[in-house]
Amino acid sequence: MKKGIILAAGLCTALMADPYGTAPGTKARGMGGAFTAVANNNSAIYFNPAGLIVWEEGQEEFNAFTAEIGTGMVGDVEKIWGGDDYMNDYTNYFWGVTHFGQEVGFGVGSYSLYSNNNPYNTGTLTMIEQENKIFAFAGALKLTDSLYPSGGKISVGATLGYAWTYDFWSSEVDPDQADADSVLWSIALKARLYQSDEFNLDFGFNYRAETDYQPRAFATVDVVPWDIPEETAIGLAASIPTEFANVVVAYDYKETGYESATTPEPDGNIYTTLNPLPDVTTHSLGVELGFEQFQVRAGYYTGSTDESTGYNALESNGLTAGAGLTVDEWNFEVAIEKRNIEGVDGSGAAGIDEDATFYSLSANYVF
Repeated sequence: MKKGIILAAGLCTALMADPYGTAPGTKARGMGGAFTAVANNNSAIYFNPAGLIVWEEGQEEFNAFTAEIGTGMVGDVEKIWGGDDYMNDYTNYFWGVTHFGQEVGFGVGSYSLYSNNNPYNTGTLTMIEQENKIFAFAGALKLTDSLYPSGGKISVGATLGYAWTYDFWSSEVDPDQADADSVLWSIALKARLYQSDEFNLDFGFNYRAETDYQPRAFATVDVVPWDIPEETAIGLAASIPTEFANVVVAYDYKETGYESATTPEPDGNIYTTLNPLPDVTTHSLGVELGFEQFQVRAGYYTGSTDESTGYNALESNGLTAGAGLTVDEWNFEVAIEKRNIEGVDGSGAAGIDEDATFYSLSANYVF
């Protein structure tokens, strides 16, 4: 990549397999969210901070700035209780400033991650929408260039962030009452398992810890924000240079711990009999064809839940596609996502069966 500063502004959707959450990254979205072992742009702050180390032969250190804004999806509890609409629009954003180094990489970024329905007790069961915002620092170190002749590059990374949340429901509860904050951190690793002129194989790992939100205030209505769930992501990415294009094929496996994160805490007047959401297991597969000035991407994902747990259990699957065009110092990217969300039979969300289309557009400038 050319040494310099990358400026990126985009319209991004925010789903990628998780029926309860959002995630940043336009390029990752075009590849179905399979980005843990790729992680070669600013969204590495979220997907895998170990990707802030420059690996490719002949690639110089560079700095990058990225900004994205767009719409995502949140669930509306009215559908579960017989209302009309399940999906609502949600404004999503991401920005990051990073240094991709050969020995040390670092960055800072901010993004909105999840927008969930949060249970609270007003005398009768009702819900509020919850938005989470994160401001995080990321760092990475190269451990070694080569452990063996055909591979062995290893880098490690970590993030430390401040997460805060508040509700959108201002008519029935004081917004300050739902305010909460917490530390958010993750650790990561990226390793080149095999390297040659014909084929590279990379491994990625990222573990994000669960937050520990605590309400800042209690009154007649007690609010317990849901925690951002613990998540473990493991990925593989194969890069195959050919005469016509560089081919990247990536796979991700993720486990997201919603059951622990959404279990109400038995404190004060909090309504404690609500069932938590079930854990989510996600499989993502993505591919990118990189030509000299043009990139094409596609992906598939599926997110499933444990049917034995969780009252409002949702599952999802979808297809994604994306393209990039490089003109001098400019790079333009687009992505589209076709998604289906279904309620698991036997759960309170059993009647949900929704299709939606989401779009992403970004512009990048290198100088």
